[in-house]
Amino acid sequence: MYQDRFKATLRFLVTSMALNGNEKAISKQAADTMHTVVSDQDLYLRFKTFAYELFPIILEMSQSINISLFWEFLSDFIRQYQAEIGNQAPIFMKAIVARVEKELAKCHAKGERNNNVINKCMHCIQTMIMGESNYLPA
Repeated sequence: MYQDRFKATLRFLVTSMALNGNEKAISKQAADTMHTVVSDQDLYLRFKTFAYELFPIILEMSQSINISLFWEFLSDFIRQYQAEIGNQAPIFMKAIVARVEKELAKCHAKGERNNNVINKCMHCIQTMIMGESNYLPA
């Protein structure tokens, strides 16, 4: 019963990160809370058992969310849950690259070279390919 409530709360927080307009403050707080959850070693074992259930939601959200806290959450999520992401890594990578392409098109249309979302996406990609990564084949 406790685990079900925990899952429901986290699912609520994850979906709340996509809020915008008058609810953007809620979105930022949800992203900050999720960043804390994925970074907390005490919650690791509780969260990892169903992290894979959130993958489709997180990937869909990665195509539209602009708040920095979401990208910090995603970067830590990628770093902390490598084993759980496992063979889903190419899907994560494709989604993040698609977002970079989308943002680059916007930048070029405005005569700009870069933006914060591109930088955050690139950090997520770097997280996947650097350091103690289980994402790349040997």
